[in-house]
Amino acid sequence: MKISKNQIIRFSVILARILVGATFIISGWAKVIDPWGTLYKIGEYLAVWGFDPSPEILLTAGVALSAAEFTIGCCLILGCLRRTTAWCALAVMAFMLPLTVYIAVANPVADCGCFGDLFVVSNSATLIKNILLAALVVILVCYNRRVTCIYLPSVQWIVITLSVAYALVLSFIGYQVQPLVDFRPYPVGTSFSSGSSEDETPALIYQRNGETREFSLENLPDSTWSFVGQAEREIPQAERRTLAVFDGDEDITDDILNADGYTLLLCVASPNNDFLYRSRFVNRMSDSLQARGGYFVAAVAARDQQLDKWAERSFPNFDVFSAGENPIKELVRGEPALVMIHNGTIVWKRALSSISDEDIESLPGEDGNPFPTIQDYNPAALFWKITGIYLLCLILTFIFNIPERWYRNRKKRKSVQKIEKTPQNSQDS
Repeated sequence: MKISKNQIIRFSVILARILVGATFIISGWAKVIDPWGTLYKIGEYLAVWGFDPSPEILLTAGVALSAAEFTIGCCLILGCLRRTTAWCALAVMAFMLPLTVYIAVANPVADCGCFGDLFVVSNSATLIKNILLAALVVILVCYNRRVTCIYLPSVQWIVITLSVAYALVLSFIGYQVQPLVDFRPYPVGTSFSSGSSEDETPALIYQRNGETREFSLENLPDSTWSFVGQAEREIPQAERRTLAVFDGDEDITDDILNADGYTLLLCVASPNNDFLYRSRFVNRMSDSLQARGGYFVAAVAARDQQLDKWAERSFPNFDVFSAGENPIKELVRGEPALVMIHNGTIVWKRALSSISDEDIESLPGEDGNPFPTIQDYNPAALFWKITGIYLLCLILTFIFNIPERWYRNRKKRKSVQKIEKTPQNSQDS
C-alpha cells in the first residue's frame, strides 16, 4: 500500500500536536499549581542577572505565562485556533530556545524549572528537549491547518476560556492556601521519625551456586553460603531532608519535628515587616494551641542579630528559632505559613493568610486535634473535583457541538450530491 505525501503530513501534524501539546500542558500545569515555586524560580533567574522586581510583579508574570503555556498546550492537542496557536507556540520556543542555550552553557541555575517541582530536568537535557520541540512547532506552523479540529470554530472560545479559568483557579488556591498537588520533599503524611528498628537493621547479601539472597542478622544462612556484602538501604525521604532548626548553634531539629503531641510550626522564609500586621493573630493562635496542650514554635530564615530584630518587631509569645530559607520554602508555601505536626508526622500545611478567626476558635476534634476545621480541608479531593468539572465541561462542549457538526456535514453532502446530479449541457445536434 502506497502512502501519499498528504498522509505523511497529516500523521506528522498529529504526532507534533500530541508531543508539543502534552509537553506544554505538563509544563504549564506543574507551574500553575505551584505559583510560589514559579515565583521563586523566576526570582532566581532575575537575581543572577541583577534584577530584583517586586514579588507582585513576579507572581503576575509567572501565573500569566504558566496559564498561557497550559492553554496553548490544550489548544494544540485539541486543534483549536490552528494557525494562531501554532504561531504562539513558535513565539514561546523562539524565547525559550536561546534561553536554554544560555543556561546550558553558562549554567546560572542548577535546574531550569521547566516542569516546576514535578520532576527535575538537567540544563543540557532541557536544551535537547527544546530543540526537538522547536522542530515540531515549525511543522505545525507550516501544516497545522491540514488536520481538522475536534471542536468547531463556534465553540473553540469556550475551550480556551475553560482552560484559562482552570489554570487560574489552581494558581489562586496554590497561592492563597497551598498547592493542591504537592511534589516537594515534605507532603502531608511525611514522617520525621527515624523509623522502626526493623528498618534500621542492615540486610546482608550472601551467594551460593550463582544465587544471591539477602538475610537479616537474626536469620543468617549456613556455611554453604558465601558472604558478599551489605545491601544498600533506600533512605526514606524524611531522612534525606535538608530542613534543620537551630537554637543559636545547637541543632534542635529532632526536638521540634519529633515532639510528642501537636506542634504547630510557623515558617517565615522572608522575615520582613509584612508579618507585623498578622503578628497579633499569630499570638492568639499560639495561645489557643498551648491552652489545648499543643506547642507553637517559629522557624525563621534569619540568624543572630537579624533574628533578634525580627522578634523585637513581632513580639512573639512563642519560641523562635532559626532555619534555612530554601528548606523552609521546600517544606511549605506561603510567607508566612504554618505546618501542623503530630507525633513527628505532618498533618496539614496552610498559608497563614488562608486561616480565619473561626478556624482557631473552633473546638478540638474528637481525637484531640486542635483546629479541626483546618484539618478537614482535603486538597487532593478539591483538586480532583476542579479537574473533573473542567473535563466535564470540555466533554459537554463537545456534545453540544455535535448537532452543528452533523448539520454542516449534511449540508456539505447535499452540496456534493447537487453538483453530481447537475446534467451536462447537451451538445447541439
